[in-house]
Amino acid sequence: MDRVIYHPIKRSRMEDELFTPIEVAERLRVNREVVYKWLKNGKLKGVHAGRHWRVRRSDLDAFLNQ
Repeated sequence: MDRVIYHPIKRSRMEDELFTPIEVAERLRVNREVVYKWLKNGKLKGVHAGRHWRVRRSDLDAFLNQ
């Protein structure tokens, strides 16, 4: 019998998956400039990774559930 082992690190990585603004735009079927506008005005929460924006899965989910 195969045992399934819960691995909290893998689970937390999935929950904190990061998307680029282009990936967000593709998922939402909007122009990437719209995503950048949402990030700049705070409507969509994002983080800077150097000079680049990234959006956490949890923040994207919260945005979609507004």
